[in-house]
Formats: sequence, structure tokens, C-alpha cells
Amino acid sequence: MIDDIANIIPQLTHGLHKGQMGRIAVVGGSKESVHACIGADLVHVVCSASSSPVIKSYSPELIVHPVLDGVLAEATKCMDRVHAITFGPGLGLTENVENTTKFSSQPYDTKDATRSLAEKLGVTIVHKGPTDIISNGQTTVQCADQGSPRRCGGQGDVLSGTMSVFNYWFHQLNDNNPNLLFTATIGAAFAACSLTRRCSQLAYAKYGRSMITTQMLPEIHNAFEQLFAKTPMA
Repeated sequence: MIDDIANIIPQLTHGLHKGQMGRIAVVGGSKESVHACIGADLVHVVCSASSSPVIKSYSPELIVHPVLDGVLAEATKCMDRVHAITFGPGLGLTENVENTTKFSSQPYDTKDATRSLAEKLGVTIVHKGPTDIISNGQTTVQCADQGSPRRCGGQGDVLSGTMSVFNYWFHQLNDNNPNLLFTATIGAAFAACSLTRRCSQLAYAKYGRSMITTQMLPEIHNAFEQLFAKTPMA
């Protein structure tokens, strides 16, 4: 599956224009915003006015819209110009089992439970755990790549941000490929889980117990190279 994913990731060339590698919107916003590090060109953050100054200080690449607590039309104005939207970083919901159980009355720790809920909701679900379970109700895959034992806050933000960029790339380049055995959302989720785990592994190898999530971001390039091989610049 990794080989197919590597072939889908778009190549960097000198002929690209700004925005072509992805225009992403984030509703919420957090310090672990990773979209530009993964390869998206433009990142819009829709947030509350009170959090805007802090989010602006995270990175000059972020285009911040402090309108989340205002008129809905203002909050959604940039949405027509983006390729993918991430909801939730900094709003308090993650993809782990404690939050996932809120959507199901049954114990939620199996592939069957993930598949059943995905089928019921008609979405692709990523259930974080020792092994990440990914299902769209029809296809279920698992990502068991080694990560790290650190459970510092913000790793879910890295995962969701990574996933939104991969989702754009995969829908752009994967939808019309009849030879692939997985859908765009399954492939994007698996790629995001693999990359996030590898970044965590590399950061933990350097910092051990003191590792925090922002230390994963400088490892993105190395993780990309290790997982998806080097893509030459044309």
C-alpha cells in the first residue's frame, strides 16, 4: 500500500503555481498546525477573535480569519477557495477511543465496531490506538507502524492536518485510477497515520521523555523520505 501511496504524492516541480499543491482551511486552529509543513501551499485558519493573535504568532504561513464567533457567512467565506477543510484542532475532540465511544453505545475497541459505525454514518473513520483502524464501512485497514510511547497533546492535530492534505492529493490524483485497491479517503488516512507515527518515532528517538508534539514537525521531511522514498525535483 505504501508503494501505491508514494506514486500518488504529487511531484514538486518548478512549473507549479501557488496553491496548486493544496489550499487548506482549518476551523479551530492549534500550535500543531502541520498543513504547510506537509506540502500544502496555503493554509486558512478560521478561529475566534480572542484566539486570533496567538494563532497568528505560530507561523507567518497561516492566513488567519478571526470570524468564528461572528456571522456564519463571514466564517465560511474562504471555504469556496479551498481543497480540503479540517474541523476541530484546538476545539477539544480527538480521534481516540474515549471520544469515539460517544458515537456508539457498544464497546468500541474492534475492527468490526469501527467498520459498523463507518458504514452507519457513511464516512471514513480513523480510530487511533496501539494499532490505528481505518474503515469506510466497506474496506478496513490497519496501520501498525511503530510510533512512540509518548502521549503528549497535539498529536491528533498533526494527524488531522496531515490527513486533510493527503485527502486533497489523493482525490486529485487517485479518483480516476482503476488499478488502485483502495479509495482516496482510505489511502489518505493510511498515509497520514503512517507519517504521523514515523514523525513521532523520530522525535522520540531524539528527545525521549521530554518530547512534545511540536518537535515532530521538523521530522516530517525525514519521515517522508523514509516512507515514500525521495521524489526528485523536476
